[in-house]
Amino acid sequence: AGSGDLVLGGQADEAQYSVAGSGDLTASGLKVKSVNASVAGSGDITCHATDYLKARTTGSGSIGYKGKPKELDLPKKNIYEL
Repeated sequence: AGSGDLVLGGQADEAQYSVAGSGDLTASGLKVKSVNASVAGSGDITCHATDYLKARTTGSGSIGYKGKPKELDLPKKNIYEL
C-alpha cells in the first residue's frame, strides 16, 4: 500500500503480484509459468506469463502481460498485451 517501484527478473514456476495504491511492479523480465496479478488503485503491473495468467484490476490501475499464456483468466478491464 502506498507508492513505490519494484523491478524483477529471472525465472519461476509461480508468482503472485499485488499492487495497492500508486506503486508500479515491473516483472516483465521475470518469466513465470503461472501468474496471479491484481491491482487496486492507480498502480501498474507488467508481467511475463507462459502457461497461465489471472489478472484483476480495481480503480484506474492496469496490468500488461507478455509471453502468450495458454490459459487466460481476465476481464479485459485495464488489461493489455505488451
